[in-house]
Amino acid sequence: MQIQKIRIVSNNISYGPEPLLEDEVEQHLTISASGRVWFTGYKYAQWVWQI
Repeated sequence: MQIQKIRIVSNNISYGPEPLLEDEVEQHLTISASGRVWFTGYKYAQWVWQI
């Protein structure tokens, strides 16, 4: 069985001051076995509405 894709999720949401709505707070990086790459960055306003 081979890995078809890998997805790395990183965020900086933690205790402390609340980020500004336009601050980027989460990133998703996906790499497929064929070499295709996707990157998505989420601003705080987008992240809040996803919960």
